[in-house]
Amino acid sequence: MKKHGTKTGAESPAAPATAIAWYTREEWDAVRREASDAEVFDANFDEWQANATRVLDQLHEQGVPVQRVFVGAAELRTWCDQQGIPPNSKARSSYAAQKLRNLREQKPDGAA
Repeated sequence: MKKHGTKTGAESPAAPATAIAWYTREEWDAVRREASDAEVFDANFDEWQANATRVLDQLHEQGVPVQRVFVGAAELRTWCDQQGIPPNSKARSSYAAQKLRNLREQKPDGAA
């Protein structure tokens, strides 16, 4: 008998990954300048990168499938304008998740 709703990430190598917004140094500065919540950003890129890498490592250690999704300031601004939302942490997370879904749809089963 087939069980429904019992799937775990360990059972499926193609389990959906959690998107983590990731930035180059230049894009981080631009995203921070345009953010409506700039006060939540780390003081500088190096601090952000160290903290973000630590979170990424912790999630990996916990078995959470995560994937870095590079986000540019211009593309984020356009997306936020289209959604009618401010460029804040919720928007950055939502945009990264949407971008990852779009990438996965282009590559069935997450294949490279």
